[in-house]
Amino acid sequence: MISAKRNFSGILSVVYSEGFSHNDCPVCRLILNSEFRYAENLLYEGMLDPRIRDIFIESLGLCTYHA
Repeated sequence: MISAKRNFSGILSVVYSEGFSHNDCPVCRLILNSEFRYAENLLYEGMLDPRIRDIFIESLGLCTYHA
């Protein structure tokens, strides 16, 4: 196995380091983390906003995969 030096600098260094910190695909991990944060924000903060809550209710909520 080839050992690559992972030296990240800049604003995104924490995000990239997190992606490479596990034994799975770093891109998949970053995508899953982004999806989780988005859903968490929608379900928590979005439901506190009456306009977003009404749109969510009218759309019949989440699909069975995401519910």
